[in-house]
Amino acid sequence: MVRLVTNFIGGVRPWWLVAAGFAGYVLLFGSYTSMTYLAFHTNTFDLGIFTQIFDSMTQHGTQNTTIERNRALPHFAIHISPALYLLAPLYWLFPTPLTLLLSQTVLLASGAFPLYRLASTMLNDEWAGSFFALAYLFSFGIHGANLYDFHEISLAAPFLLWAFYYIESNNNKRLLTLLLLASLMVKEEIPVAVFFVGVYILAVKKRHAQGALVAGLSLLYYWFVSAVAFPYFGGSPMYDRYANLLPNGGGGGVELIQAVLHNPSALWCDLLSNSKLVFLTGFLLCFAFLPLFSIGGLILLVPVLILNVLSSYAYQYMFAMHYAVVSTCLLFYGVLLSVRKFHHKFYRVLSCLVLATSVFIGPQLMGHEKFFLMAREMNNSRPIDEALRMIPEADSVWISNRLGSHSSGRNSAYLFPEPLGDIDHTTWVAVDLRDEDKSRWPAAKEDYYKQIRLLLNDNQYGVYAYLPGVYLLFRRDYPAEANPTVLTDITRLERRE
Repeated sequence: MVRLVTNFIGGVRPWWLVAAGFAGYVLLFGSYTSMTYLAFHTNTFDLGIFTQIFDSMTQHGTQNTTIERNRALPHFAIHISPALYLLAPLYWLFPTPLTLLLSQTVLLASGAFPLYRLASTMLNDEWAGSFFALAYLFSFGIHGANLYDFHEISLAAPFLLWAFYYIESNNNKRLLTLLLLASLMVKEEIPVAVFFVGVYILAVKKRHAQGALVAGLSLLYYWFVSAVAFPYFGGSPMYDRYANLLPNGGGGGVELIQAVLHNPSALWCDLLSNSKLVFLTGFLLCFAFLPLFSIGGLILLVPVLILNVLSSYAYQYMFAMHYAVVSTCLLFYGVLLSVRKFHHKFYRVLSCLVLATSVFIGPQLMGHEKFFLMAREMNNSRPIDEALRMIPEADSVWISNRLGSHSSGRNSAYLFPEPLGDIDHTTWVAVDLRDEDKSRWPAAKEDYYKQIRLLLNDNQYGVYAYLPGVYLLFRRDYPAEANPTVLTDITRLERRE
């Protein structure tokens, strides 16, 4: 079957398939994510946060934000991501959230090229390399990151995959070092992945000096982040996301390692819990379980368990999220390490197997929305866009989740209805009244409407603009004559929901 396919497209060069896959991916996901933004279906967490961060970088050179914790603080107190500055010049030229969404799409899709080079080099088979590259473009770990707003972790995909290629080709150590450094600077958890890549180089490839250097570099960078950078900016690593493994639910990295060593049974019980087992099985199924067939693949599986499966933070082991990007890159590397152990005549068969599982399993696990739905929502959202344009950029605004990602250019935006942290009030309040839970996130329905009623009963805020079932715009020190009528409508709307 594989020979039939390759003979049928015999006039086509393998890299053409990769280029076509890249172009198709960028067109499909670029269009969809743009439509999602224009339809007001993106979120404050996290597109609104990164929009404000990029505004801060291009205007002041800092990564300051108010909307991330509803108070002014540097983003470095939450995540250490200096690699974001690499995209700042592009955002400076095109200061819109669409720049972030489209850049992310291109960056994620571009990972197909180093994976093609990596697989072709390791297997000495360009067709197998092209099939693995296409499998990458269909993998749910990449789709999850692309479909859920913008996240810095997406930058790691091309950096890591190019680094893996230079590890195997062993022909440009300086570039490899730069790629690993760039990967480390994407986010504070990347050193976990890079450390085990170093272990693989040391233990399997027997390049002891290089492996020790890579592992040591990752440990040094993690020490710098956790012991120097975070304390300087008033933050700390998110060890609370592993509270399930800590005896008292708290502690740091040392306490986490000690807890695992002292009570490994707790780790296994947690690993075998239902939701995590489903995630891990589904994830490995997309790779036909091939990473399990080599020592290198098993070593690279360890950071996957640490970064995704062992966390108590449920989003890290959910299919439709962005947290699996790094793990996807590691597992593709692990797949190739295992496939290389088979006879060369099975390379294309196994590459087609991984492609088939990615095509038929990955998108189904994701459950993609329909394009026509976003197109319809784009038309319905035009009044919301017009309402937000009424708010001067210099004014402060308390804004709902779905509207927050449209607050680019605003230095003082806060997430409604979360409490305001460092100010008593904002000049404006923009409330999303569309009937969906994501519009009200992070509040429950009753708490969301309770805050709206408090504003309507507050004579210091008047209804500036209102479209029933769509949006509600308050302005401080604005006449409140319309408030009683709107209050009646809001009560009726809440009961109907």
